[in-house]
Amino acid sequence: MSFRQSKILLCVLVVGMIWSLGYQQIAGAATTEQVDDAIKKAVEFLYSKQTGDNWEPPGAVPQAKRPLPPHFTGVTALATYALLAAGESPASNAKLKSAIEWLKKNQTDSIYALGMRAQVWNLIPHDKDQTVIDAIRKDTELLLEGARKAKGAPGFRGLYHYTVDARTYDSSASQYGVLGMWALQQAGREVPDAYWNAVEEAWRKNQDASGGWAYGKAAAVTPTMTAAGIATLFITQDFLRSNDGISCRGNTVNEPIAKGMAWMEKAIPEITKPAAGGQWYFYLWYGIERIGVASGYKYFGTIDWYKEGSDILVKKQAVKVGGWGTIPNTGFGILFLSRGRAPVVMNKLQYSIDKKEANWNQRPRDAANAVKYVSKQMERDLNWQIVNLGVDVEQLHDSPILYIAGNQALKFSEDDEAKLKKFVNQGGLILGNADCADTNFAKTFKTLGMKLFPNAGEFRRLETDHPIYTRQQFLAKNWRDKPNLLGLSNHVRELMLLVPTGDPGKAWQLADNKSKEEQFQMLSDIFLYAVEGKDLRFKGSTYLVTPDSTISASKTIKVARLDVGENSDPEPGGWSRLSNVMHNTYGIDVETALVKLDAASLSDYKIAHLTGTGKLKLKDDEQKALKSFVDGGGTLVIDAAGGDSEFAAAIEDVLGVQFGADAKQLADSLPADHALYSSAGEPIGDVVYRSFARGKVPRGTITPLLRGITVNKRLAVILSREDLSAGMVGNSIDGITGYAPSTATTLMRNVLLFASGGAKPLPKKPSAPAAPAKPAGPAKPAGPAKPAGHAKPAGPAKPAAPVKK
Repeated sequence: MSFRQSKILLCVLVVGMIWSLGYQQIAGAATTEQVDDAIKKAVEFLYSKQTGDNWEPPGAVPQAKRPLPPHFTGVTALATYALLAAGESPASNAKLKSAIEWLKKNQTDSIYALGMRAQVWNLIPHDKDQTVIDAIRKDTELLLEGARKAKGAPGFRGLYHYTVDARTYDSSASQYGVLGMWALQQAGREVPDAYWNAVEEAWRKNQDASGGWAYGKAAAVTPTMTAAGIATLFITQDFLRSNDGISCRGNTVNEPIAKGMAWMEKAIPEITKPAAGGQWYFYLWYGIERIGVASGYKYFGTIDWYKEGSDILVKKQAVKVGGWGTIPNTGFGILFLSRGRAPVVMNKLQYSIDKKEANWNQRPRDAANAVKYVSKQMERDLNWQIVNLGVDVEQLHDSPILYIAGNQALKFSEDDEAKLKKFVNQGGLILGNADCADTNFAKTFKTLGMKLFPNAGEFRRLETDHPIYTRQQFLAKNWRDKPNLLGLSNHVRELMLLVPTGDPGKAWQLADNKSKEEQFQMLSDIFLYAVEGKDLRFKGSTYLVTPDSTISASKTIKVARLDVGENSDPEPGGWSRLSNVMHNTYGIDVETALVKLDAASLSDYKIAHLTGTGKLKLKDDEQKALKSFVDGGGTLVIDAAGGDSEFAAAIEDVLGVQFGADAKQLADSLPADHALYSSAGEPIGDVVYRSFARGKVPRGTITPLLRGITVNKRLAVILSREDLSAGMVGNSIDGITGYAPSTATTLMRNVLLFASGGAKPLPKKPSAPAAPAKPAGPAKPAGPAKPAGHAKPAGPAKPAAPVKK
């Protein structure tokens, strides 16, 4: 049977099998839980289809070394790579380990298979395993040979066909040859620049005037091959154009990539239609994921490519067996979902000045290369993105860091400034880099920060004992050349960071992690600080809470946030989030306002919250107003923001003066069975403290440390020496002595309910019933890779033609 005949037969068999399976339609967008469940089911599907130690089609394993079946080892390599990308480990799974051993023992001359095998070698330890080293060397030799102009000739044509010996080409095979070579170079093999130059020249030459690519000569331009072309040029850009933008002469644009991205932006609306599908549909979605991750753009036009793709894949997954019909389809589906949702280290901001595009992208590879370094150090997939301020602020929170680079005086509109402020108040961190150490950028970045956060003071050089320098993966004391890192703080956490000199963006663009490794380690430490060293969230998951508009509140709780002291409102975003939690869970609205500490201002309130940092000094009339509020039946809630010990000591002195002997009750924590902890209608369970609090709270403590003053048999004053205010914001960040965000939110929720009579949660809404969806057809076996990079797409236009290979 010929290779063409075998492909036709396989497609017929698979289509029949697919239509016999049930498919699940999930109403609305796929949640992170649904995506996680889809990946787990797909992993189980792959293992269920493993025959012995491989996934090769029946009869495809040769009895002798020659002749090799078409694409021999390719399906096994794709399945193995997908499992590794999903987080499976050969150390803990014998089936995966046996597949890797099988790949080591079996050679191939298929370009598709070589491209996929290379991804496996790059994801497993290969520096001390001689069998892997030998496989990497052999596969590199074969891919170099397959790209030569003639067999054994020194020059490269930069293109491939199905086998190493073939001298014709097609775009599909060519992209996987390049992806394989990319992975092999990542694994430590040297690849000559002549090879990358030949690849780039060939793909640029074959680009259609429309911006897209076709499978071969005289063929139609298609999304699958356009994705292949864009991804290939991102790879060659990495190796050949690292000097672009280092001199700060304006934004750098790779025209062929920009044209390709513009073509794909036009095509994506058609691809995401419910009726879209076809033989190469899953192959296409993996290609979209590759260029989405490579470009950094969260959107193609106005379409969030990962959200749309994950929705489609979850809806098309077979209920009974967990895969997407075939082993290749399932491999591509796993790769899309797993790699596309990798945690985002930082979002790079695309911004304008006076309605003209600013020099935000002079170093088009800075973020990509910096994140690639962090990813390697953390030994897990990590992504980066490009975002703009034309979207809702909540969409900026895929990453804890918003990166702003440039060499011009910044000038944001009032609306944009409001979004930047809200992003930070919701827990975000803004990182600025003055490209080429531009003083205008640095000066106006500082001005912007002090305008947005007037109570934060001025930027200062970070202290040598700052958690960024002392508690993360890389210790600043070991750096030869310490970066000049400035910070603007609310005295709880860093709000904005600035590198005014030293220009790490240049080192990142050049991927110079040898002589300038401190610049890369600095970013790694900033990221780990922003996630408290551990809270890496998959793309799409969020700590933000949006109010449910379908819920009508049955009650309102008013809270006076006392405007007293020099830092009375360090974390305003915490109360906004808690209000949404209360609305969604209990049907209770929480109204808060900053009020002065006097009897008249407090007359309409029964609950007051006092927080701050530093040595709080209250005037005599303010202290008396506190006592009067409590004596009048009010409940006073106090927490030391960030766990600030000076603030805690100062307010305890005030309480000691005003409440006399009753203040001695603060020496002990409230008992674990106190009614406060059950005021939400259910036990709060074990509490969790932030990692920075270890050593500052009793070891092994799993109960709250809230303290109180009972007046006339009523708990009237509630004090937390440990932070609640920053915890209510919901984000994990280092350097805070207090409760983990979930616990802080729960405790303040219970305080409000306890002070207002308690409540029970609203009944949970029933899940929407599932509806069937049509399945997609089989995909062509091919192999993935892991490029990075970005280019700015053009504006939207009419949809492209239906999907073809």
